[in-house]
Amino acid sequence: MPVYDKRVWEMFLEIKNELPSQFTPKDVIRIIHRRRPQVKANTIRAHMIGCAPNHPSHKYYSMPHDIFRYMSNGKYRLSRPEETMPSEEEIPQGPEVVEESREFSYEFERDLEHHLVENLEAIEPGLKLYVKDKETDGEQFVTDVGKIDVLARDKIGDFVVIEVKGSEATDKAVGQLLRYMGWVKKKLAKQQGVRGIIIAKKASDELKYAVSSLENVAIKEYEVQFNFRNVESAK
Repeated sequence: MPVYDKRVWEMFLEIKNELPSQFTPKDVIRIIHRRRPQVKANTIRAHMIGCAPNHPSHKYYSMPHDIFRYMSNGKYRLSRPEETMPSEEEIPQGPEVVEESREFSYEFERDLEHHLVENLEAIEPGLKLYVKDKETDGEQFVTDVGKIDVLARDKIGDFVVIEVKGSEATDKAVGQLLRYMGWVKKKLAKQQGVRGIIIAKKASDELKYAVSSLENVAIKEYEVQFNFRNVESAK
């Protein structure tokens, strides 16, 4: 994970006086990038959700810093000192909230997917990205039934279909995964085995029950970790 001179929530506090009364993630990203262009936009978006306790997706990116309040018009504002943690009724649930959450989830899944491709050994020793030819590999592998997030092969040559979910995975992921596994079995595997892995921030109970009867499907939950280093003061 990237290491910055300040934690992202500290960057929010640093720029709060530069923000208008209501603002979008793009506004925050633009201001932060003036000083720190290396901070990824999706990292800023994730931390904004984590620092906004009334955001519908806050539970997936929760942080102990109450800095923002999410507005029903898709914008944010700064939290007020007198405000307490919001109740369920105070959490916006309109269609624009769903769309914003879906957009972020998609972007986050793509970043997570790319990170997994670069670190397949962390998922399972011996796991390697499938390579079809010089122009085609197993990241976002195109099939007749959709795109496989990650297609890999294990240390004995069996195919491993990986389905990536940026937040909570439900039992709907099983049908999607089995469809891809069936295609790989018929079109690519020949005599090799095919199995699947669902990777998510959290697995629902429904998903756990659905997978419990499948010997060739596993679930892995991931954790996001941050590493920090001390930075000397400017002279």
